[in-house]
Amino acid sequence: MRIMNNFQKKISWKRISGTLWSILLAVCLLTAATSCGTQGTNLRGQVENGDSSEQGDSSEHTNGSGEASGVGTEELTVQILDVGQGSAALIRQGDSFLLVDGGDKDYSSYVVSYLKKEGVERLDYVIVSHYDADHLNGVVGVLNAFECKQVLSPDYKADTKVYQSYLRVIEEKNIPVEHPRLGDSYTFADSSFRVVCPASYSYQDANSNSLGIRLSYGDSSFLICGDCTEESEQDVLYKGTDVHSDVYVANHHGSKYSNSEEFLQAVSPSYVIISCGRDNS
Repeated sequence: MRIMNNFQKKISWKRISGTLWSILLAVCLLTAATSCGTQGTNLRGQVENGDSSEQGDSSEHTNGSGEASGVGTEELTVQILDVGQGSAALIRQGDSFLLVDGGDKDYSSYVVSYLKKEGVERLDYVIVSHYDADHLNGVVGVLNAFECKQVLSPDYKADTKVYQSYLRVIEEKNIPVEHPRLGDSYTFADSSFRVVCPASYSYQDANSNSLGIRLSYGDSSFLICGDCTEESEQDVLYKGTDVHSDVYVANHHGSKYSNSEEFLQAVSPSYVIISCGRDNS
């Protein structure tokens, strides 16, 4: 048991494979009338190992800075899937689901099967951080397999086959698409998430246009910003954006061209997850 200053967390570590660990964070929010372990509300952030051999309405959108100040009665889970050199995160509370990216084509069927195993029938949100194949391919597979109420994606175009496949499934299934701006806030079940990057969609480097979110649940927070580059990081900080978070999925798979010292100091995470492929230096 380890007690943090800003909130109380029960941390346990469980070995999943030779290279991955799972992070279990349970938040016990105490009041004068309740005690942890009896009526405390739990938050669990979990890193899930991927196996490449496997192939209620709460989506109200609000523009502004409002974020959830309380927590609900059901556990919120954040699962970072192992998709090799790529990124995919499944966020769940009760029957509400949110997917951020989906990995590359070699993991597309795995991601679909994993969501089915988790009981997903409909996704409240699918967030596309950007249109690189190692983030988008799995999203195309997911959109073909599941109903989706809302897609959030960056406001630029790509000249790739996977991008054309993405546009095709969006059109065929008539899925609403929105290109959010810095500071836009959305509710998700009893939590909320706010767009923290990019500062604009005017960058020449597509990675710099990555759409990133800060998910808040009570006093706990997760930061996922796709392949956000150092240039984009600096612009976000210049805008005064709050990126401080308890758990940080490292930008661009931990690349030295992202994760600048100033940005890391601003995030000041308790835990960092690096989603990258084997032998990535």
